Amino acid sequence: MAECLIEEGMIHRDVLPDLQMIDSVFEEMTVDKTADRSTVEALIEDAGWIRAPALTKRILARECVHPLAAGHRAVVFHAAMAG
Repeated sequence: MAECLIEEGMIHRDVLPDLQMIDSVFEEMTVDKTADRSTVEALIEDAGWIRAPALTKRILARECVHPLAAGHRAVVFHAAMAG
């Protein structure tokens, strides 16, 4: 999905490593079946839930999009991350 967004000029190629890192964080979280990541406590304390938003903010900053912006890049990025 990210490659398509890059080819269409929706995001810059230099954010690809961070996107891949987010994928890696979520993959690690999915593989680890011992942790309950659906609790409020996990959303606050879990390393994966802390790391993914930090990477996302870094990508949005690099793309010059305010994290709360409703601009098309923010919407496209969110859609790409959703799957």
